[in-house]
Amino acid sequence: MPRIAWFFSAVRRTPLRDEEKRLIAEAKRTLSRGAKIVEVDLSSPARKDLRADFGIVVGGDGSILAAFRRQGRHRFPLLGVHAGTFGFLSEIAVEDLVRTIPRLLRGDFGVRVSMSLEARIERKGRRSVSAILLNDLVVSTRIPARMIDLRMSVDGERVLEFPGDGLILSTPLGSTAYSLSAGGPILHPSIEAIAITPICPHTLWLRPLIVPPDARIELSLFRKAEGLVHGDGFVLSPLGLSDRVHVRRAAEGVRLIHLGARTPYAQLREKLQWGTANPARGGAGPGCV
Repeated sequence: MPRIAWFFSAVRRTPLRDEEKRLIAEAKRTLSRGAKIVEVDLSSPARKDLRADFGIVVGGDGSILAAFRRQGRHRFPLLGVHAGTFGFLSEIAVEDLVRTIPRLLRGDFGVRVSMSLEARIERKGRRSVSAILLNDLVVSTRIPARMIDLRMSVDGERVLEFPGDGLILSTPLGSTAYSLSAGGPILHPSIEAIAITPICPHTLWLRPLIVPPDARIELSLFRKAEGLVHGDGFVLSPLGLSDRVHVRRAAEGVRLIHLGARTPYAQLREKLQWGTANPARGGAGPGCV
């Protein structure tokens, strides 16, 4: 009998609808006939190193990020079930969960492995903070409306220096998150690369940059300022003038269950309303596939 870890987000922007609650309860009953269910509350104190054959994440993208952090060393595949606000990382909707359970129990699914980032912050020559990130690492100003002066090196070679609000390093999965809002490129999930996107650079020449997945990136400040380092939406550490942020590809990525229901392009049409003449009104335009 397979073992499954269920992940829930107890803190939600919008509560589950009654119909969603009913469908989730029905899915649990169906699942319990062929699997041992382990429930994990994502808002409770951290429980890590969970072991399972697969996991089901009910919520939005934030819930999947939280589940990824909870997995620890055991990277079993996760199925994202959309019950949040955006759901770019989700594979199915809550309405599809009950009929998907038999496929999960049979092992009738694919697994897409997506790269993650390993970040290490050094202070006074010693490791201060380290983290594994699924979406992105962000270096930003600590004081709103004040710029910071950032320096970036790739594989030991200085690449850029600029004043601005910060810089985003994102994975292909993270390219549709903060980086997208800052004008960064959208990377196909099958591409392995790191997207580098400046945040409001005070210069006309700086543009987003894509580097190979095995690039080793170092970030630092080159003028006195107060910066912050964020990882997947959480503050990791303040950043001072003598600190260094080292980023590289992590040894293991996230394993997401793929059922073949939607292509990456279908996700873009659905989530970003690509191919519509008037996205605000949802009307189909000539570019709609």
